[in-house]
Order: sequence, then C-alpha cells, then structure tokens
Amino acid sequence: MRDIFIDNIGGLATVDGSGAFGLGVVSDAVVVVKDGVIDHVGPRGSARAPDGALVVDAGGKAVVPGLVDCHTHLVFLGDRSDEFARRARGETYQQIGAAGGGIRSTMRAVRSASVDELVAAARPRLERMRKRGVTTVEIKSGYGLSVDDELKMLHACKALHGPTWIEPTLLAAHAVPPEEASATSWTTTIIDQLLPRVVSDGVATACDVFVEAGSFSVDDARRLLAAARDKGLLIKVHA
Repeated sequence: MRDIFIDNIGGLATVDGSGAFGLGVVSDAVVVVKDGVIDHVGPRGSARAPDGALVVDAGGKAVVPGLVDCHTHLVFLGDRSDEFARRARGETYQQIGAAGGGIRSTMRAVRSASVDELVAAARPRLERMRKRGVTTVEIKSGYGLSVDDELKMLHACKALHGPTWIEPTLLAAHAVPPEEASATSWTTTIIDQLLPRVVSDGVATACDVFVEAGSFSVDDARRLLAAARDKGLLIKVHA
C-alpha cells in the first residue's frame, strides 16, 4: 500500500477531544499515512513526505475523518414520498401501514426486482454519499420479508463493493410478511430458515429487529437476537 502525504490542509479535525466541541482543529496542517495507517498529524513543517509517497495538496481546504452512516436503507425500490404528506396531515405510521403503505409498499417493489436491479438503483445513492464524505455505511435489509427476498437484498449489498466500506445488517424482522400468521411465527422462520443461510452465505455482519406496537414484541426480539448472537452476528434493535 502506497504511503500518503496530505499537505496544505487549512483546518484538520483530529476529533481528539480538545478545543471547541472536541474537534481538535489543527490549522495549516499535514497528515502522513504509512501502510494504510495514520502515522502523523500536525502543523506544516512537522513532517516530511516519505520516499515514494503520494503527495496530496489539500488546497487549504478542511480535512475531517470519514463520515460513518450507521443506519441506512440504501437498497430499495419503490417510492413512498406521498407518506411524508400523510404524516404531515396527522396520520400515524401504523395507520399508513394498515392502509397498504409503509414497509409493505416497498416490499412489493423489492420482491419483483432482481439482485442486479437492486444494485443498479443503489449504486448512484452510494456514490452520492461517498462524494459527501461517507466512508463507511451500514445497509439494512427488511423490504423483502421472505427468506429468498431478504437474502436477495443482502446479496445486493455484497455486490456494492467499492471504495466505501459496507456493513450489511439483516433486518428481516422489520415487519410481518402478509403470508405469515404473526410476528412470532415469522421470527421462528427467520431463526430456523433465514439465519443459517445468511451466515453460510456470509452476507451480513449484524441482525436487527423492529420492536414496536404492531411489529415485534420484546420476547420476539430476545429470541431472535439470542439466535443471531449464537451464530456470530452483532445485534441491534429498532425500538
């Protein structure tokens, strides 16, 4: 890996806890990266470029740590923009869902799509995020709501390889599929059928669950997350 020397930084945010808001701003700074690791930060003149390093002139601009977007639903199809207006008129999330909107609306679009179509829709969104400084992004599933369609979403996440680091999360317990009798029965399906395939395919690093009236109970969540943790996945909760 080539060393990097970033010079002529107008303001470098070290986020070391010092200064206003803990930003630790160093004015007129340089950064040295060796073997892929930040080796030095400080004012200009405090370090020289290593032999053979890529020298980057920051042009007096600010340099900040990469942004980590820890909660996204980047992979999806469909359009629910009308729901903003409905919420503004006072309708609740549950009322919109009961009328056929919400998660199930997106589910229908996702189920009809291929992995390639999901990737094609998501890639421009990911690129816009990268250009705005996002270097790591978590992407949740949760709009397929069947064993095969949840796997399809996670395989789409895996296909979005590139300069942005992606952390895929299984959120099959996002809503109760129309085919399932209850949240509890869908939880059992996720544990017995979906989790083993997610782990064997290596398509998720974490498992999430939506605990809310009309969605999943605390007991459902405990059972699912215990099973996910036993299989080596990190665990998260929407609540």
